[in-house]
Amino acid sequence: MRYADEQVDETFAPVKIGSACLEVCKVAEVYRQWARHFDGLCESPIEEQFAVAMAQVIVEHRFTVSVSPNGEIEEAETDFLLIPQFKWGFYRSDFALVDVRTGLTVLVECDGQEFHSSEDQKQHDIRKDEAAAALAMTTLRFTGSKIHNEARFCAQRVLFNAMKGAR
Repeated sequence: MRYADEQVDETFAPVKIGSACLEVCKVAEVYRQWARHFDGLCESPIEEQFAVAMAQVIVEHRFTVSVSPNGEIEEAETDFLLIPQFKWGFYRSDFALVDVRTGLTVLVECDGQEFHSSEDQKQHDIRKDEAAAALAMTTLRFTGSKIHNEARFCAQRVLFNAMKGAR
């Protein structure tokens, strides 16, 4: 039903509901496929959400990525290595993204409020970030709500930082 005073938008292009649903299903299937890679490797749903977004962003930029729980490169021709629960020195980071060609490493911390809000925890995080910087590793920290609301943005920021020293 159209009202007499209603303005008609001539630029409106209807979308077939079936094709829109198909695209949503394709995205959901890609998410499920990547989520299987991280099954049992992440310690929280927010880490899994970030990991899937990270892998998708890398692939969308036409790079290859290997997921490695032990830091070993499984594919000879991979651009990036995504390592969940990355152990380094006395510390462990939620993820490390390593540019295989340059060795540049970006550490990712998924900071939930429960484990990163007290003064002691904040001081520990500062020491950890300083130790990473001393080893020429960049640390990017994202709150749980930032990852929940903008996982792709967080992943793009990590990829951008990993690519700084190359290409």
